[in-house]
Amino acid sequence: MTSMSNADLETIPGRRSWVRRLTAAGVTALALTGATALAPTGSTQLAVVSHHQFAMSSSACGVLVAQAKASVGAKGTTAGDRVVIKGLTANDCTVRFTDKTMKNVSSSTLTHLGLALSTASAATNCQGQWKTMGLYIGGWQAVTAHVNVGMCWSTAGSTWKNWGPDCYVATNPGMGADVNWCGVYNNGGSYAEPGMNFDVYGYGTPWWKNYHYMRFDVYDNGYVSGVWGG
Repeated sequence: MTSMSNADLETIPGRRSWVRRLTAAGVTALALTGATALAPTGSTQLAVVSHHQFAMSSSACGVLVAQAKASVGAKGTTAGDRVVIKGLTANDCTVRFTDKTMKNVSSSTLTHLGLALSTASAATNCQGQWKTMGLYIGGWQAVTAHVNVGMCWSTAGSTWKNWGPDCYVATNPGMGADVNWCGVYNNGGSYAEPGMNFDVYGYGTPWWKNYHYMRFDVYDNGYVSGVWGG
């Protein structure tokens, strides 16, 4: 994973997005709430969840570690945080992805989540996609980016969104993030690519931003790729 400059970011207009700053407990609560809230009474839910990860490059990890040490290292919420972060190096970072696909997402569930269903996008082949990309320093979760979107496809050769996308970045104390772009590239084409661009910074150095992105692909035959990014 390498950092990106502003010039590298896609210029596709951004859609509704926001940043949520959560404590570690809040991140866990959000994950648990999302997992249970997506099963409305009387609806059959078919969910598939998978995980994968890779080691972050030492150059990108070095930046993230330095940002964390400059912020959380001095102002961590607990002594344990400060001890852990103080001993981290540029070889201690991982990027962890989660792919969650769910069929039969009801309109009442979308209303509960504050997401709108498009009445112009009617199709029998539709699924809800919940994707995350977490940046970890050792076992400490610095930030986790989320992309949630409903996608439909037709064998006639088109793939499109029917709700969302909803993008946000959850951060631990001392870290900050901004959503720079949230959307679906090539919406309506034979494949579509939902995703987001975001930046990460430490509260102690808010001008020092590291740029990242996450994407996944949905094809007109129903195949959905795993989430990827850098």
